[in-house]
Amino acid sequence: MPDESYVFEDSNESTLFDSLLDSLNEFYQNYVVETASGSFQVFQSFTYGEMAIVFLLLCILFVLVFKWIYEVLS
Repeated sequence: MPDESYVFEDSNESTLFDSLLDSLNEFYQNYVVETASGSFQVFQSFTYGEMAIVFLLLCILFVLVFKWIYEVLS
C-alpha cells in the first residue's frame, strides 16, 4: 500500500495550501523579466538609501563597540 501521508484529509487545509501557493506564484511572477532570448528572475534588492542607512548604523555600532573595548582596556 503506498504511503499517502502527504494527502490532506481536510479540504480546508487543501484550499488554504492552494491559495498560499497561488499567492506566492502571483508575487514571484511580478519579478520575472522576459526578454527575446528567454526570461530571468529579478530579486528585490536594497535601494542606495537603505544601504547608506545600514552602513551608517553599522559604523555607529562599531564605534560604540570599539569605545567600550578601549574603556575596558585602559
